Amino acid sequence: MLYVIKIAGMKKLIIALACLLLVAGSASSADLATYNATYQKSLGDIILSHAMTITDLGAQYTKALDGLLEAVKKTGDLDNTTAVMNEIKRFEDAKAMPEKLSEVPRIKSMQAFYSNQQSAHDLARAKKSVALTSQYDQAMERLQKSLVASSDLDGARAVQAARKKAQGEPAYLESIGVIKTVALSTPAQEISKNNAPTTAKTALPLTLRKDLVLWYDFAKDEKDKVTDRSGAGNDGKAEGATWKMLSDRR
Repeated sequence: MLYVIKIAGMKKLIIALACLLLVAGSASSADLATYNATYQKSLGDIILSHAMTITDLGAQYTKALDGLLEAVKKTGDLDNTTAVMNEIKRFEDAKAMPEKLSEVPRIKSMQAFYSNQQSAHDLARAKKSVALTSQYDQAMERLQKSLVASSDLDGARAVQAARKKAQGEPAYLESIGVIKTVALSTPAQEISKNNAPTTAKTALPLTLRKDLVLWYDFAKDEKDKVTDRSGAGNDGKAEGATWKMLSDRR
């Protein structure tokens, strides 16, 4: 049976690189610039989208603080009113959550909430960046092999150098660090609940999960949806497919 999968999570950036993969068979060294331009454009889109999201999140936090200030002032509580005003001023200057949360309960709970929100957005951006770089590297590998086959060794070396450069870029390494930090700080049971497949029989060994950017296990009937179990958010859509248990086959 043929499964037609449409990637929803990465949208145009994955599609663009997938198209490059398809044409790599007739590639030339001149295609290196096209590959790099597509990659840089897509990476820039991820970074810009994340920056806009964090800016909106900061605006939401500021608005929440303003609302808290009005509520506290009405109670006549001088200490809490002063604390909220100080936090508003601090955030205006720092544009970031403090390393140590406030001792004032209501401010502390708000800081914790928005810190978690930002961490979630940072993780999503990191996963998208890593997934994109993986797709780029696959396309470049195909190009490199094609150039070697056509005896364009100088072009192949240039492609190889570009691949190594992408893997060593600070933004890519930072994204890897974010993902690993979250993995180390997340309880095992939470990772299992959020990212693991629905049945133990379809679980992947830990060694195979390293740097995984896409995993469809088809462990349960989700109608026309296909959930990416890698944690990278690359959910897809199935068209013309019927889900059946192996035990249902005759």
